[in-house]
Amino acid sequence: MRIVVAVALALALSTSAANADEPKGIIGVQLKVADGKITIIGTVGDGPAEKAGVKADDVLLKVNDYKVSEKAEQDDLTAAVKEVGKYEPGAKIKLTVKRGDKEMVIEVTVGKRE
Repeated sequence: MRIVVAVALALALSTSAANADEPKGIIGVQLKVADGKITIIGTVGDGPAEKAGVKADDVLLKVNDYKVSEKAEQDDLTAAVKEVGKYEPGAKIKLTVKRGDKEMVIEVTVGKRE
């Protein structure tokens, strides 16, 4: 069964916070889960991910040390979103993505939720 879910990290982080004191950092990407992969649909206008060079169709492999399952499902997308949410605005995180057949690490500065 194919699962397709598009999520803006900013929206997902607001629902994943356990309490109001938890960090609300975002990087500004929209994601989907399809064919066992978490794929970036696009970046949110001039946000941290776009400024760092993240592009639509990049496949998310890792967020810092959190490795995405090779057969990703909705729970993996949620876990990746929560991983980003652990960091305060201004922190730098490393996204490992696959672009075409090339793997690359992109450093993104976590942004502040407005």
